[in-house]
Amino acid sequence: QANRSRVKQFLEVQQRRFETELITLKEKKEQSNATTTTEKKTSTTASSSITTATRSYTKEISLYAWDQSDKFVKMYIQNLDGVGDLPSEQIRCSFENRGFSLEINNLKNINYVF
Repeated sequence: QANRSRVKQFLEVQQRRFETELITLKEKKEQSNATTTTEKKTSTTASSSITTATRSYTKEISLYAWDQSDKFVKMYIQNLDGVGDLPSEQIRCSFENRGFSLEINNLKNINYVF
Protein backbone atom coordinates (compact mmCIF):
# COMPACT_ATOMS: atom_id res chain seq x y z
CA GLN A 1 0.00 0.00 0.00
CA ALA A 2 1.43 3.36 -1.06
CA ASN A 3 1.73 6.13 1.51
CA ARG A 4 3.12 9.02 -0.53
CA SER A 5 0.71 11.23 -2.42
CA ARG A 6 2.68 11.25 -5.69
CA VAL A 7 2.93 7.48 -5.71
CA LYS A 8 -0.80 7.19 -5.00
CA GLN A 9 -1.57 9.70 -7.75
CA PHE A 10 0.64 7.84 -10.22
CA LEU A 11 -0.94 4.51 -9.35
CA GLU A 12 -4.45 5.96 -9.68
CA VAL A 13 -3.63 7.32 -13.14
CA GLN A 14 -2.15 3.99 -14.22
CA GLN A 15 -5.19 2.14 -12.90
CA ARG A 16 -7.54 4.45 -14.83
CA ARG A 17 -5.49 4.00 -18.00
CA PHE A 18 -5.64 0.23 -17.68
CA GLU A 19 -9.38 0.34 -16.99
CA THR A 20 -9.93 2.55 -20.03
CA GLU A 21 -7.78 0.28 -22.18
CA LEU A 22 -9.65 -2.79 -20.93
CA ILE A 23 -13.01 -1.21 -21.76
CA THR A 24 -11.76 -0.22 -25.21
CA LEU A 25 -10.49 -3.74 -25.90
CA LYS A 26 -13.78 -5.26 -24.74
CA GLU A 27 -15.70 -2.91 -27.03
CA LYS A 28 -13.46 -3.83 -29.96
CA LYS A 29 -13.96 -7.51 -29.24
CA GLU A 30 -17.73 -7.06 -29.07
CA GLN A 31 -17.60 -5.05 -32.29
CA SER A 32 -15.62 -7.75 -34.08
CA ASN A 33 -17.99 -10.44 -32.75
CA ALA A 34 -20.96 -8.40 -33.91
CA THR A 35 -19.51 -7.91 -37.38
CA THR A 36 -18.67 -11.60 -37.79
CA THR A 37 -22.20 -12.64 -36.81
CA THR A 38 -23.75 -10.13 -39.19
CA GLU A 39 -21.46 -11.31 -41.99
CA LYS A 40 -22.58 -14.88 -41.39
CA LYS A 41 -26.25 -13.91 -41.51
CA THR A 42 -26.05 -11.79 -44.64
CA SER A 43 -24.56 -12.90 -47.90
CA THR A 44 -23.90 -9.38 -49.10
CA THR A 45 -20.58 -7.70 -48.45
CA ALA A 46 -21.75 -4.55 -46.73
CA SER A 47 -19.28 -2.97 -44.38
CA SER A 48 -20.66 -1.92 -41.05
CA SER A 49 -18.91 0.85 -39.21
CA ILE A 50 -19.51 0.93 -35.49
CA THR A 51 -17.80 3.73 -33.67
CA THR A 52 -16.73 3.23 -30.11
CA ALA A 53 -16.91 6.19 -27.81
CA THR A 54 -13.73 6.99 -25.96
CA ARG A 55 -14.22 7.03 -22.24
CA SER A 56 -12.72 9.71 -20.09
CA TYR A 57 -12.72 10.54 -16.41
CA THR A 58 -12.18 13.66 -14.32
CA LYS A 59 -9.17 14.21 -12.12
CA GLU A 60 -8.49 17.08 -9.74
CA ILE A 61 -5.26 19.02 -10.24
CA SER A 62 -3.23 18.63 -7.07
CA LEU A 63 0.27 19.56 -8.20
CA TYR A 64 0.64 23.30 -8.73
CA ALA A 65 2.57 26.38 -7.68
CA TRP A 66 1.95 30.11 -7.79
CA ASP A 67 3.79 33.40 -7.82
CA GLN A 68 2.13 36.60 -6.68
CA SER A 69 2.81 40.30 -6.64
CA ASP A 70 0.67 43.27 -5.63
CA LYS A 71 -1.25 43.22 -8.92
CA PHE A 72 -0.86 39.74 -10.39
CA VAL A 73 -0.95 36.07 -9.51
CA LYS A 74 0.65 33.47 -11.78
CA MET A 75 -0.40 29.83 -11.51
CA TYR A 76 1.93 27.02 -12.59
CA ILE A 77 0.19 23.72 -13.23
CA GLN A 78 2.68 20.86 -13.31
CA ASN A 79 2.83 17.40 -14.91
CA LEU A 80 0.31 17.98 -17.71
CA ASP A 81 2.34 16.98 -20.76
CA GLY A 82 0.68 17.95 -24.03
CA VAL A 83 -1.59 20.67 -22.65
CA GLY A 84 0.06 23.24 -24.92
CA ASP A 85 -1.02 21.25 -27.98
CA LEU A 86 -4.73 21.30 -27.07
CA PRO A 87 -7.11 23.64 -28.89
CA SER A 88 -8.20 26.62 -26.84
CA GLU A 89 -11.82 25.35 -26.81
CA GLN A 90 -10.75 22.48 -24.54
CA ILE A 91 -9.33 24.78 -21.86
CA ARG A 92 -11.74 26.88 -19.79
CA CYS A 93 -10.85 29.27 -17.02
CA SER A 94 -13.32 31.43 -15.12
CA PHE A 95 -12.24 34.19 -12.76
CA GLU A 96 -14.01 35.49 -9.68
CA ASN A 97 -13.15 38.22 -7.18
CA ARG A 98 -11.30 35.90 -4.84
CA GLY A 99 -10.55 32.85 -6.93
CA PHE A 100 -10.78 31.05 -10.23
CA SER A 101 -11.61 27.68 -11.70
CA LEU A 102 -9.71 25.85 -14.43
CA GLU A 103 -10.96 23.01 -16.62
CA ILE A 104 -8.80 21.13 -19.11
CA ASN A 105 -10.89 18.74 -21.19
CA ASN A 106 -9.83 15.59 -23.02
CA LEU A 107 -6.09 15.63 -22.39
CA LYS A 108 -5.25 12.00 -23.17
CA ASN A 109 -8.86 11.06 -22.31
CA ILE A 110 -8.62 12.74 -18.91
CA ASN A 111 -10.49 15.87 -17.81
CA TYR A 112 -8.63 17.97 -15.23
CA VAL A 113 -10.27 20.46 -12.87
CA PHE A 114 -8.88 22.97 -10.40
